[in-house]
Amino acid sequence: RERLSDLRAQMAANRLGVERMQGLCAKYGTATVLAAGDALQDYAERKMRAGIAAIPDGTYSFADRFDAPEIDGELAMGCTITVAGDAMRLHFDSPPQARAGINCTYTALLSAVYYAVKTVIDPTILPNAGLTRPLTVTAPAGTVLNCTHPAAVNGRLSACQRVVDLIHGAL
Repeated sequence: RERLSDLRAQMAANRLGVERMQGLCAKYGTATVLAAGDALQDYAERKMRAGIAAIPDGTYSFADRFDAPEIDGELAMGCTITVAGDAMRLHFDSPPQARAGINCTYTALLSAVYYAVKTVIDPTILPNAGLTRPLTVTAPAGTVLNCTHPAAVNGRLSACQRVVDLIHGAL
């Protein structure tokens, strides 16, 4: 019953979003609305590139350990960040995916990376696809930070937070 209520709320929010977009397109024209969206993404990209360019070119690394109640012991995790001009490459190393629900999907890794980099570069950058353009993110498939099906992922938030820690440590 609660899930059905949540689903209805999500559908209502999506419906409202569609109605508002249709209203904007009717008022200003579809081409103008699309151009404004493109301009906002380009603006976010320019700000991200300018912030990255302010960091001296080089390679920055940080390694740490991760523990969780679902696993025995600790897992080693690391991040290597390469800054070249106005672009940044982030590579993550972690152990093979675990049977516990601590694994991150690649999209969860990306979300944590975008958040962490934005907090370091410029928290005022608009949160849209433009800020992601100068970033390249890699992690070996089948690992805790880039798991593959059928990995358990329900508790991935703690591993995602460790990704933020790794990036902040490296930078």
